[in-house]
Amino acid sequence: MKIDSIRKIVNIKDLNVDVFAILLIILTFIGFVIPTIYLYIPHGTDSYSHIFYTKIFYETNSIDEFYNKLQNDYFTKTSYPFGFRLFSSLVMKISSIDAFSLSILQPLIILAFSALLYFIYSREMIEEKDPKIHSLSVLFMLSMPVITIGILNFETDSFMFPFIIL
Repeated sequence: MKIDSIRKIVNIKDLNVDVFAILLIILTFIGFVIPTIYLYIPHGTDSYSHIFYTKIFYETNSIDEFYNKLQNDYFTKTSYPFGFRLFSSLVMKISSIDAFSLSILQPLIILAFSALLYFIYSREMIEEKDPKIHSLSVLFMLSMPVITIGILNFETDSFMFPFIIL
């Protein structure tokens, strides 16, 4: 289906860009921000283990010290990719935010950043001068639970999502 046929069905020329912006903001707040802040529980299956390892990473000064502390103090080894935990611990050191609050705030920032990147990606890929089409594509992305709930998880794959878009 071409964009012209979609435009005829939806009659998109009569709609205002502000309507799409308001829909995006309402969808984001009602669907993601308000439940996350109200419940104040990090999303994801292994988010608490990520919080635990991020806190240990925060207390150490190098990757070698992190692995030695795990082996000596907690009697465990990990071969899990450490990039997400390293980034989270750096954010904790710079901003002095605790690990639990970071697990609530970081996915919301990644969701906003991913929506912005998706808008830019849509603007580059779809040769359309009308910004309503690009806002509609972001609205479509935010309305897919498979994508957005995955982004809201405090996990490595949700951290990598904006880099995959790039």
